[in-house]
Amino acid sequence: MKRAICLLFLSVIMLLPVKLPAQEDVLEDSILQEVEEVWSTDVKKTFNILLKIGKVIIITPKTANPEPLAAAPDKDYGFIPFNRSYLARTYYNYRPTEAERKFEGLKAFASPGEFEPITFCLYPLESSKLSISVSDLTGKVGTIPSQSIEIGAARHLLHAYAQQLYEVRPELIKKGGETDLKKGVNRTIWLTLKVPEKAAAGIYIGEITLKGGKNAFKTKLTIEVLPVKLLSNPNFSVGWYGMPKDDVYMKDAIDHGCNAVDTGLEPKMEYTEGKIKLDFTGPAKRVAQLKELGLEGYTHQFLTLGYANDLINTYGIPEFSSEFNKLYKEINAQMVKWYKDNKIKVAFWLVDEPREDVLESWNRHLKETLQYVKLAKEVPGLIALVDPMGDENMGVDYTGFCDVLDVLATHSYDGSKKMLAKCKAGANAELWLYNSGRTRMSFGFNPWKWHAKGRWEWAYAWGWTEKVSLSFKSWSTYGGGDPACGIIYPSAEGPQKTPSFEMCREGVDDYKYLYTLEQKIAEAGKSGKPEAVAAAKKAQAMLDLMDKQTPDYPVRTGAEVDNSEKVLDEWRYQVAQEIIRIDRLIK
Repeated sequence: MKRAICLLFLSVIMLLPVKLPAQEDVLEDSILQEVEEVWSTDVKKTFNILLKIGKVIIITPKTANPEPLAAAPDKDYGFIPFNRSYLARTYYNYRPTEAERKFEGLKAFASPGEFEPITFCLYPLESSKLSISVSDLTGKVGTIPSQSIEIGAARHLLHAYAQQLYEVRPELIKKGGETDLKKGVNRTIWLTLKVPEKAAAGIYIGEITLKGGKNAFKTKLTIEVLPVKLLSNPNFSVGWYGMPKDDVYMKDAIDHGCNAVDTGLEPKMEYTEGKIKLDFTGPAKRVAQLKELGLEGYTHQFLTLGYANDLINTYGIPEFSSEFNKLYKEINAQMVKWYKDNKIKVAFWLVDEPREDVLESWNRHLKETLQYVKLAKEVPGLIALVDPMGDENMGVDYTGFCDVLDVLATHSYDGSKKMLAKCKAGANAELWLYNSGRTRMSFGFNPWKWHAKGRWEWAYAWGWTEKVSLSFKSWSTYGGGDPACGIIYPSAEGPQKTPSFEMCREGVDDYKYLYTLEQKIAEAGKSGKPEAVAAAKKAQAMLDLMDKQTPDYPVRTGAEVDNSEKVLDEWRYQVAQEIIRIDRLIK
């Protein structure tokens, strides 16, 4: 069976155009083994055949920086340590600058309960096995145990941009205190601190030890725990399309800032002798899970167009006929009642990405989409959501959706600027943003700037098959799904994280800091204390300035950190200090 699948795949891809000019088409020996380490035998054979016949394009990044000269201590360590932001993409063949080599320990700040990434890089001078350990963090106010820090290292895999176009990049954070070093192949050490909920505010200091060469490399780790209790906005829904149903994966997604789902809430439909029957057995299990995980207060969503398609295609009822309209409203009414009875808030995603040309089963034209909106709005209590991709399509104006929907979801980009501005100014529809980039800015300051109440991205782990995902040694960024979409890699060891997922978590945390300060400002205004009121006005002026300086549309960052993201740690710290100051004045 596997052989047949491989042959079929080869026969299809042979019909595709050959490689583009001026592209690298080799995998250097220094990185080839690492790229292939997660591939099944069949995938490896297939890929190598396609590579040889020129049916695969591999982008090999280059660096303009010169080869670094090792200092005497570096030779004994077996590597050159250097600082580089986790927001940057440190390719396997990157060469550190002199400024990045000025390594004087690591510092971070966080609030109780918050996750915080702490990263640095190694340029190996020799191949070796590396062990990584972190001590307890101690201070005058207490101890943060070493178990609060998850140790990992970024692995380089092929990231797919299209069916034939791949790039070698740090794509996976593999957990564990051991990793391998290969001469000339960068390795990013990725620590994830979770500050204990009851950690006292103050400075904590520990030590990171790396042993791979003759001498161990040791560096100081300093953590400032802030006296801040972060608040989550109950009206801000965050998720990835294709959210998991398994408890382990759901808990990991929650840790990464997700609080809403788009799968598992849809009942099964039966239509017999003119009557509709919905089976809520599946949704009941999902609702129980959401309540157990503390997510019942957020707005979830799911696409409802499938029920309409079933009426049309399975049962032969003409779209928008009187019978169709009656049944469509009845289906929605039953669901609205069930969700209300179970105290779960759900947005009914009526049509996905309406368009005027090249329609799929999940799309409709503007005219048809508006008919669905009209029918849905005739169902009391229904929250209607549609996600137009921009202000217009094929010259047809879509901005009217702002006036008729409860929720309008769109991209944060220039093509949606009219809808974005209209929703921010107070249109009927509240704004959700989706597919706006896998960056920290796009999940934090940017949705805050637009007053968005939702943030979704495609996709959680779309396309990964059970056969591929069950074994850590068998899943692959090639031939098992769509790695350009997936944000995690499923495995027998649980969800394997990606740098992008960590950046998005940081964006959600930025949003929490902003929301917490906004609540403190409101509280200060009601306190009647002049000093608190004055502090609130100062803090609001700071937020207004950050609003102006936040880009209208998030930049899709590549290898280097965009200027708009370089300030985010500084901004977060400033926001935290204002929270602390107002909180003290209120008390």
